[in-house]
Amino acid sequence: MACLKAFGRSDWRGSGPVTPAHRRAGPLTPEGVALVKELDRFGIIQDASHLAEASFWQLLELTTSPVMASHSNCRAFVPTDRHLSDEMIKAIVARDGVIGINYFDKFLLEPKEYIDPPGESQRCRAACSADLRSGG
Repeated sequence: MACLKAFGRSDWRGSGPVTPAHRRAGPLTPEGVALVKELDRFGIIQDASHLAEASFWQLLELTTSPVMASHSNCRAFVPTDRHLSDEMIKAIVARDGVIGINYFDKFLLEPKEYIDPPGESQRCRAACSADLRSGG
């Protein structure tokens, strides 16, 4: 597995470092496209966690392999470009991909909800993912 977001350079993956001032909306640069094709050639599953949305859709166009999002959450609960939209989740599922939920409270909850009973938000978010997986 290769996480396109984790390589440290911000010029090829279509999305900059975590700090919002440095973010770009995508798409992948020519180097990013070449990397996707090379990883695909070796059958390496590509991790789309935190890609810019344009880069995410471009990745799905370029690769023939299943795609995973190793640590992403539902944008419907915490609306940020770091999370997956319902359409993105359905696209990963349609390709037999895998989505791993990130249990970091700031990825699961709005700021006013950060103090949460242990496990409650995780159960709710897991139910959301299961519902989308079943076509709901």
